[in-house]
Amino acid sequence: MKNHPISSLIRCVGLMLCLVFVSSELKAYSPPLAISGPTLTVFGTTHFYTFSVYDPIAGATRYWQSDIILGSPSASNAYISGNVAVVIFKTSSQNELEVSTYDPSVGAWRGFSYFATSWGNLVSLVASADGVIAWEEYNSSSSFGWNVFAVTYDPNGYYPGSHGTWIQTSFAGLPSGVRTYTIDHGVVGWRVSYNSLNSHEVGYGIYDPASGSWKTQTSPCFSGYFGMNNGSVTFDSSITGSRVTKGYDPYTSGGVWSTGNTKSLAYFRYQNIGSDVILTDMSIGGLSWDWDFGDGNTSSSRSVLHAYSITPPLTINLDITTMDSVPRNSNLTVFSF
Repeated sequence: MKNHPISSLIRCVGLMLCLVFVSSELKAYSPPLAISGPTLTVFGTTHFYTFSVYDPIAGATRYWQSDIILGSPSASNAYISGNVAVVIFKTSSQNELEVSTYDPSVGAWRGFSYFATSWGNLVSLVASADGVIAWEEYNSSSSFGWNVFAVTYDPNGYYPGSHGTWIQTSFAGLPSGVRTYTIDHGVVGWRVSYNSLNSHEVGYGIYDPASGSWKTQTSPCFSGYFGMNNGSVTFDSSITGSRVTKGYDPYTSGGVWSTGNTKSLAYFRYQNIGSDVILTDMSIGGLSWDWDFGDGNTSSSRSVLHAYSITPPLTINLDITTMDSVPRNSNLTVFSF
C-alpha cells in the first residue's frame, strides 16, 4: 500500500521533533564541574600533582599539573576544596602555595601561585572554604613580620567582560603571636595575641562581588572571646570593654563593616559561549539556590552550566535561602547570546 503524502509529512515532522528533543537532551549539562584528583607522580626525589575536570562545553577532559616539587611527597600536600585544587609544599628547598580552578568560559584552568620569600616561611594553609583560600607567612627578620593573605577567584576579573582573575588581599606587618583563623560564609577572620597579655587584634575580610574587591578591617580586642557565626565576627573589644559583633553590609554604598550581623546578598556572574551559559554564584551567605533559566528549566545547584535551545530575550532568576533567614533574589535579562 502506498504511503499517503500527509502521512509521510507527519512522520517527517515527528522525526524532526524527535531529533530536536534528543539533541537538546544530549546537550543538557550536569553541573557543577567536578574536579577529580589529585594523582601523584614521582620521579626520584621530585614529584607533582595532577587534577582533572570534564568540560561539557568543550567535550573534553582538561588537566592541571602543579609545579615540580622537591622533597618527600605527602598526601596532605594536595587536595580539593570546593571548586579549587590546592597544592602546598614546604620543604628545605622551597615554600609555595598553588591553587587553581577551572573556568569553562575560557576553557582553561586559572592558577594562582604564592612563593614565600627567601627570608620568609610559608607557615601553613590557614583555611579553605567557600572558594576562599587563606594562609600566613612569617618574616623572621622582623618583629612585625607576620602577614595574612587571602584569595578568591572572580570569573569576571576586575571588570565585567574581562577574563577571570584571582583577587588577593592581605593584612601585613603584624607582630608575632598566637593566632586563630577561620573562614565562615566567605568571611576570613583571625585573631592574633601579641606577647603582651593585653595586646590583641582581630582582622576580618570578605570579597564583595558587586565592587570586585576585598573589604577588610582590623580592630583592637582583649584576650577574651573570639568567634565567627553566619559570616559575622564577635570579639571582646578593648575600646568599649564589651562584646562586639561586626558584620558586613553590602547594601551601603561601597560596602562597609559595621556593628551588627552580616547581611546576605544574592549575586551571580553571567558568561556565555554562544547559547551555552555559565552562571557562577557569588552570593554572600547563601545556603540553597533555586535557578529559573527562563526557558522552563530550573536547577538547585550552586553554580551551573546551561544549554539553551531557545533564543533571547529571556530572564534568568536566582532565589536563595540565606544564613540570616532573609530570602534574597537576583535576576538578569539576556537580550542576545
